[in-house]
Amino acid sequence: ALSTALRWNVFSSWTGLNTFGLVLIVLGVGRRRAGFKPLIYLAVAGITVSAYELLFYQVQDLVRGDQLLALAALGATLVYAYRILTPWLSSYFLLNRETWCWIAHLHWGLGSALLVGALIYPVQANQLVGLGAGAFLTRYAIMQGRHAADQTLGEGWVYLGLLEGSAIAAYAATTFGTLSFGVMAPWSGAIAALAATSIQFLPWQTWGWSPRPWQYTSSVMPMATVLFPWMSGGSIAPSNAISLLVVAGFYYFLTRLGQQPRWMYLSVLLVDGAIARLLGQVGGLTPFAIASLVGLSILSLSWIEPACYPPERKSLRHFVRMGGLAIVGGAALLFHHQTGILPGILGIVAIFIGLGLRMRAFLYVGTVTFVAIAFYQLVILSFAYPLIKWLVGLIVGIAFIWIAASFETRREQLSVWLRHWLNDLESWE
Repeated sequence: ALSTALRWNVFSSWTGLNTFGLVLIVLGVGRRRAGFKPLIYLAVAGITVSAYELLFYQVQDLVRGDQLLALAALGATLVYAYRILTPWLSSYFLLNRETWCWIAHLHWGLGSALLVGALIYPVQANQLVGLGAGAFLTRYAIMQGRHAADQTLGEGWVYLGLLEGSAIAAYAATTFGTLSFGVMAPWSGAIAALAATSIQFLPWQTWGWSPRPWQYTSSVMPMATVLFPWMSGGSIAPSNAISLLVVAGFYYFLTRLGQQPRWMYLSVLLVDGAIARLLGQVGGLTPFAIASLVGLSILSLSWIEPACYPPERKSLRHFVRMGGLAIVGGAALLFHHQTGILPGILGIVAIFIGLGLRMRAFLYVGTVTFVAIAFYQLVILSFAYPLIKWLVGLIVGIAFIWIAASFETRREQLSVWLRHWLNDLESWE
């Protein structure tokens, strides 16, 4: 201890061996009596320090990222060394198996922290070393969750392993994206969806794992794969439209499989993204198209959202539909009011849909859209052709006179018909 203290400011090729020699002495003393057990803990920490000291001297000339990857690989090596040597270490020293397992767990945490730290810095030479260390650390964490006595703890290990594996996969995609991942990148969403579907049906319980972490992780994996290109700063090509539709189908499958309708939100977003990509490729991604996608997505909430299911929530469904249709109709009036063809067609189609499906929202918005564009066109025509203004006024006046006369002569019949129609309208969606 005195010799180690005297050379504390010296770092060379032999200082790691000096620390290791001290560790051997402490181990020899610590195993003699149960009261010396703290010395064994100190010696185990010394083994780690001496190993990292020896390795760091060899890699000190490399860039920071390569240094951290090399140190992470050493951490993975120590993890497996302790787990493989646990039976011999338990019989030779005065520590039980569980203690040596926790020592291995601590080294796993150290190696994982170094690996995550290496992702921040550029790497020049040790990419494959980092991938190998990440694979071994991921495997270690996942295997700790197999046949675990404590199910919660076992699931936690599996989550950690899968999270670390995802980080390694993301690192591999960004590091080697121009090589092996470049061709597959546009199809990464579809590939992830197919893999996630397989994971949902694998017999994890039979293999010794709790199926919940695997199923939850597979549920998130396709969407994370779709979003990853934007998170990577554009170094990976985004998924194409077909891949987005496949992922949307996967979340619809989850909706049917687990009776969880809110997964359909992701399906709607992915279908919108696929349509937007297709329209963008043909130059059709106009403001009206974007507004229509938003409005139709809101309209679909009345069928997706569980809060809209009960019959007594008819008003909520009505207002959701009104909001979505109003966005579509308002966008048509705003961007295509010059000719009036598109708003007029949308208004007529909405009216017929409302009458056919007996839904007031379609009828109201369709009528307002059609009347608004018709009035606008009449105003434009009246300024362009003054004679039309008098002709339209005459026709409207005659129509009002006819309506008034019909109401006077058939007051009772029209009142009964109007009350019947209003009562029938109340039963509509």
